[in-house]
Amino acid sequence: MKGIAAVYRENRRYILLCLGLSLAFSVIVFGGGFRSFASSTEEVLAIGGSFGVLLATIVSSGFIEGFDRSLAMVIISATSLASMAGHSAGLKAFDFLDRFSFGLFENLYFSIIMLVWFGLPLLLKAFNVTNAIGISLENALKKLDGVLLLIIAMSQVIANSEPSDSVMAAAPEVTALGAVTVTPAMGFLINGLETVACFFALVLMLVIFFLTRYLFLLVDIVLVPVSTFIPFVSAGVILGKLLAIFLLIVMAIYLPILFVLVLIATVAVGAMLFAVAYRACRYFGNIYAKPLIKKIFGGYDKEKPLVDEKLPKKIRTFLEGSNVRMVIPAYLLKHAAGAKYMHRWDRWWLVCTDTERFICKGVFGKEECYKLPLYNTQQQKMFINQFAAYIEIFNICGPEESLNKVFFNIPRQFHLVFSKEYFYRYQEIKAMTGFVDLAEYKQYLKQFMPQRGGILKKLGF
Repeated sequence: MKGIAAVYRENRRYILLCLGLSLAFSVIVFGGGFRSFASSTEEVLAIGGSFGVLLATIVSSGFIEGFDRSLAMVIISATSLASMAGHSAGLKAFDFLDRFSFGLFENLYFSIIMLVWFGLPLLLKAFNVTNAIGISLENALKKLDGVLLLIIAMSQVIANSEPSDSVMAAAPEVTALGAVTVTPAMGFLINGLETVACFFALVLMLVIFFLTRYLFLLVDIVLVPVSTFIPFVSAGVILGKLLAIFLLIVMAIYLPILFVLVLIATVAVGAMLFAVAYRACRYFGNIYAKPLIKKIFGGYDKEKPLVDEKLPKKIRTFLEGSNVRMVIPAYLLKHAAGAKYMHRWDRWWLVCTDTERFICKGVFGKEECYKLPLYNTQQQKMFINQFAAYIEIFNICGPEESLNKVFFNIPRQFHLVFSKEYFYRYQEIKAMTGFVDLAEYKQYLKQFMPQRGGILKKLGF
């Protein structure tokens, strides 16, 4: 629930836009008399009639595109283009591809745009040298995910529907079984129920999409280090996903019952891991992808505000009355043991006032905030450092001599990082916090700590 609440708070306008589009579409389509479905599989019709086809169309879109939106778009665009080319050439062998091509993908220009739009990041991700750029470009498109998915799903529903005369204006009609008479009043009720059902089906599609999307983005993040150091792993992962999504599409068309079982299992895992996946994706996007995109396309902002413009209302209320000099988002990589409310990759807010240095974040379901002071004493120094991928703040457990050891990781006890977008404000942040600059302190250790000679010194011991 915490992860879902966090997603809603940070994307409230976007989610409300998606819900508004879903509601408007449901009213327009079903209120306008789109009542029966022209193409379907016998299994789906047997399970749920015409609404079963609607649900299968919408839910399969959310699940398959949540698995990997880019690959799903590339596959559907490519098969749609192949289908159109086959028809133009009069090749009967391409007729089976008609099952893959419907809705907006039946338009030549839309399929070409989608193929280029989503294929370019995939091409970049396939090579280790450009893998990070590909992930960054793909991450930049994520804000369009839900809206684009809704528009495509709506077009697919209409493509699978055939208009009929308004039931409300029709004369009383006896069904095929001769047992139920459909009156205009009943027709009005049926239209209303179908409108509500369509709306909730679209909402279900969005829920399934985001649950599966964050789950598989987490898998991508876990594979990034492997893809970076082992040749051809990136290309292998993409090819594996390509095959898996193609099989899912085939399964959705020809084996819908098996597809539903796979969907339920995946969504269940996605729901259990949602909080962890969301924290990891938010951390990776804001610490790695977003700064990389800004560096490539124009560079960092030299006047980056030190009071974040998107500060949550709860944090603003918590800081009222304090003479705040800095409030920026920071992410935990390591924390002191025993704090159950602190999780790796979680976002906190690094705050500097005239008298305090601390991190804070809101308490789920309450108006309160957690607060953790950051002390910098002679006995336990708090270090600040510009690392390659981010700016870090940490203290150490163990002797300070470990800071200069070449072949050993620094034994961090507490580790907090924030975006490299603050590169040009680093000196101000360092002065404001009063934390010890790691590079300067390492130079101090080399000059004033007892010198040790021989091979051990050269090796960093």
